[in-house]
Amino acid sequence: MAKLGKILAPIVAVLAVAAAVLSFLVSNRRADFVGRAAILSSGVAAVAQKLDVQSGSGVSSQVTFTPAAPGTKESGSLAWASYKTDKGGFQKTVDSAVNLAASLNAQRNLLAQTMVEMAIELRLPESELATEKLTDLNSYEKGAAQAKAHAAAIRERDDLMLATLEASSATVGFGFANNKDVFLARAKRIDENGEESLGSFDCQGVLEGYASAVTLVKKRQDDFASTLREGVAAVNSYDWSADVSALDSTRYGSALNDMKNDFSGINSKLVLLKTTQEELKSVQAEKEKLEEGNAELIASAEKAEKEIAALRKKMTDLGISDDGAGVVEAKAVSSYDDLDKTLQGRVLLSNEEWNYVIVDLGNTSLMKGVRLAISSQGKFLGTAEVTEVQDKVSLAELIRGSIETIPVGAQVIISSQQKGDEAAAGRVRPQGDNSSTDGE
Repeated sequence: MAKLGKILAPIVAVLAVAAAVLSFLVSNRRADFVGRAAILSSGVAAVAQKLDVQSGSGVSSQVTFTPAAPGTKESGSLAWASYKTDKGGFQKTVDSAVNLAASLNAQRNLLAQTMVEMAIELRLPESELATEKLTDLNSYEKGAAQAKAHAAAIRERDDLMLATLEASSATVGFGFANNKDVFLARAKRIDENGEESLGSFDCQGVLEGYASAVTLVKKRQDDFASTLREGVAAVNSYDWSADVSALDSTRYGSALNDMKNDFSGINSKLVLLKTTQEELKSVQAEKEKLEEGNAELIASAEKAEKEIAALRKKMTDLGISDDGAGVVEAKAVSSYDDLDKTLQGRVLLSNEEWNYVIVDLGNTSLMKGVRLAISSQGKFLGTAEVTEVQDKVSLAELIRGSIETIPVGAQVIISSQQKGDEAAAGRVRPQGDNSSTDGE
């Protein structure tokens, strides 16, 4: 036994040393495991806290951990004591943190996919933005910026279109400003369960009204152009310079300017026509006056014929022959020497427009070029020069005095001042020349 004790004593000593060393090593490893567990628990709790911010899950209040401090033990749902006393509850706490991370990951993927689909609905090319670009930590900021920039461009385009519609609506006579809100806010809808949601933009009716107004303006334009073309075709006696085929093209401005000039030309012709018609009326009235005067002259001539017939009868009764033996037939005046300087006559007609008078002395008393002195009630009124001689009457142009002052019935005599023999032979004074040094 003594030998056995001597043999075992060293072995026991070695084993004791080994046990002490092993115990030291195990103690150190346990401390490492406890530290690592504390770090893991702190990490899980911190992740849960960050993931739970604004998520509304409430997980952060369930996943808690406070590391041990000198004199105090660790605490919280992830502490060693919780694991030791309730392993199932501990596992549930860890699972809630894992589930929160999974839910947030699904939320992120859904938001990314929805953003991509929205961008595509807004006609962003699919090649420009993919879901992976929004879920990848290295590219999500760039992808989000692309989607935002496209949405901003769409908004800018919509604002420009609305501004253009509003500005042009006034031109086409459509009250767009009063209906602008239907383009800015979606209409509210209530489903069968009574839940309220946003529906489509109720802008179709407004757009249809605007389209109708534009169509009406286009129709009015076409009607104007058609009327102008038909008007030009109807007035075919005028030589139009306007090219009416250009009214439906971008050259319509030039055609309208030419048409203005054409209208001005037509107006000038109408003014001329009106003036001509007025002059024609005046000439017609003068003609009627002359016809009346002529009728009076004819009546005077007929009366003279009757008087001549009566004289012839008296001559016959007196035994005077009418074959020329007893009566000398009057001859037409052919020279100034043939004029009867004591001859007197009367004004039958005074024409203010043409500046002439008709006297009751014919070719047996006057000849062209003879000047007549005109007076009334002992007052000298003017001088007239004979321009036309007929059997019973003569036409004389007033060369001195005012035609307005010469009445019908004024007395005419042979003027004491005549032109030279050349004028007396029949040269007619130019029409309208009233300048004369002739005087009585």
